[in-house]
This record gives sequence, C-alpha cells and structure tokens, in this order.
Amino acid sequence: MTNAEKGDFLKNKLNLLISYKTKLTADNLNDFNNLKKEILDLLDDNQKTRFNQIIFYNKTKDYSTSGVDDLPF
Repeated sequence: MTNAEKGDFLKNKLNLLISYKTKLTADNLNDFNNLKKEILDLLDDNQKTRFNQIIFYNKTKDYSTSGVDDLPF
C-alpha cells in the first residue's frame, strides 16, 4: 500500500469513527472496536500512542430506565 493509499484509507476510516460519536450504542460497540483495530494496524508505535489518547465516547448511565426520581439536575 502506498503512502497516498494509506492516507486515503485512514481518512475514510477516521471519518467513520467520527460518525460513531452520534450513533454509538451497546449494539454497535464491537463494530466500533473493530474499526479502531483496523486503523491501529496501519499506524506506527508513536502514532498508536497518540491515537489511543483520543476519547471517542463516554459511557453514561441511562436514567430513563432506572426509575430514579431524584435526578442530579
């Protein structure tokens, strides 16, 4: 794979990762992790370190199903 091909491939994969920001669920978490692995396989060690420092999502508690009336806001 040439550097130009690698760059285009990574650009497309990173755009897919960005799209997960709004649609990530427990159902597609495995797809998200597989996509991250595809990207990591193409990076050198320094790039992997920087890539792994990116926070793609935060887990939050779903209060709508917990039956809690005392919400923190």
